[in-house]
Amino acid sequence: MMKSFAENFFTSFGAQIYPLEDELVVDLPPDLAAVFGKPRLYLVFAKDGQGEPRELSPVEDLLVYGSRTFEQMLDLLVGRGEVAYLRLPSQLPTESEADLALPLPLHNCRLLEQQTQLTHDQFYIFNFRAAYLSDEKHEEFITVALDAEGASRPDKINELTGGAFFPPDRPTPVDPKTLRRLLNCAGEVAHKQAEARATELEAAIQPRLQRTLLRLTTFYRRLTDEVDTGDFTQDETVRADLQRDLTRKIADELERYRLRVTLSPLSYALALVPFAHYQLTLATRHSQQTLDLAQNLFINQLESFNCAYCQKPIDYLALCDEGHAVHPSCLDTCSRCDRDKCRACGLQSCAICGQLVCADCTAICAYCDRWLCAAHLAACAICGQAYCTAHSFRCHWCEQIYCAKCEQAGECVTCHAALASPVIVAEHIPVIPGIKLDRYQWRQAENQTFVIYMGRGQGFSSLWLGRVVIITDKAGEVAHRHNFGLWSFLFGRQ
Repeated sequence: MMKSFAENFFTSFGAQIYPLEDELVVDLPPDLAAVFGKPRLYLVFAKDGQGEPRELSPVEDLLVYGSRTFEQMLDLLVGRGEVAYLRLPSQLPTESEADLALPLPLHNCRLLEQQTQLTHDQFYIFNFRAAYLSDEKHEEFITVALDAEGASRPDKINELTGGAFFPPDRPTPVDPKTLRRLLNCAGEVAHKQAEARATELEAAIQPRLQRTLLRLTTFYRRLTDEVDTGDFTQDETVRADLQRDLTRKIADELERYRLRVTLSPLSYALALVPFAHYQLTLATRHSQQTLDLAQNLFINQLESFNCAYCQKPIDYLALCDEGHAVHPSCLDTCSRCDRDKCRACGLQSCAICGQLVCADCTAICAYCDRWLCAAHLAACAICGQAYCTAHSFRCHWCEQIYCAKCEQAGECVTCHAALASPVIVAEHIPVIPGIKLDRYQWRQAENQTFVIYMGRGQGFSSLWLGRVVIITDKAGEVAHRHNFGLWSFLFGRQ
């Protein structure tokens, strides 16, 4: 990176450069020769940016962060390039909005309407210089890219700092308040990066500090052990002086190894990036949706358009009926409602039939916690809990199906309550053709869905009439009725 910086630096100042395998030979123009004190530079670079690469000859200069040559280069840049305006070129052969095709193919939807707008979106590049000073000095440049709203865009750094740029027709003015706000946003991002780098450097400092403190304490302990003047009081005074001296030097070393970080803004650039903004009206079999897309025309790619399920870039568009844009492989169809639903919508396989069902068509049995489609679940008329066929029973009296927890010895809790309820008058019973209500003694109970009337034959005809059970809904409409007794045995239940 330092070698690339040096090549760009000296080329921009009109110098002739000759790259060699491990160094850079630079022939300086007269104005630069006066600055560096010689007409030719032999620049050598540290491996991985740290340490001496090899023994240098008298004419060679090591170019690293903090070196004399590097500081001279930075002094020449003071006041230069603090503000730059860039315009990135479009990769499209046309600038007409009407000629722009749909930016990606469609899978399960069709295009109803397309509105396109060509713009030059603004992005900002801020450069900071970070210096880390302890017993060693480290420096680095931190580049931060922001969009016009001030959001960090690390994905834009390479795009905005490399390649061929063109100056805009005229500089775009930036409001000072806006610039200050953006600088603060960029400073926060750079500060976090500098903190992360400082943590790494502090971890590298600790072993060096410990070695230094160990040498100091070992040296002074030996001096203390060697004190022997023959006078006990004088020996204690000398040892106390040595201890104070050791404490002072330890404090000095701790201060010398303490990492100090400075972060200074160097420059900023406003880059105009060509974009095509699409507003697409799309229709699936069951829904119509509007989708906004932004296509970066400099790199000819869609901007941050990822699948709602797997988060990978979408290159073939499938639309979920809940409004999610996904890959075709991340889309399924609900077997119950026939709507296209993506896996982010929580499609589940029914535990009985195995078919995929969406969250709207899926429920859980309250007793076995299995995911089941609506065809295999019912709500209990007594307690309201959802139950599957494996947790159901049919009542002996009313012959209605309920959940297993509402069973009491083969009968439902409603019929059980009816058998134990007080007798009611026949006038309260719905009139049913073929049944003489006054021949029975009636009892009644109800649940969330049904009203159940249980009649028992009276007098000498009780054996013949047996029992009759009438089930009505809450509105009084008869849903079911049947007889128990000799009559039903001979002629069948009704």
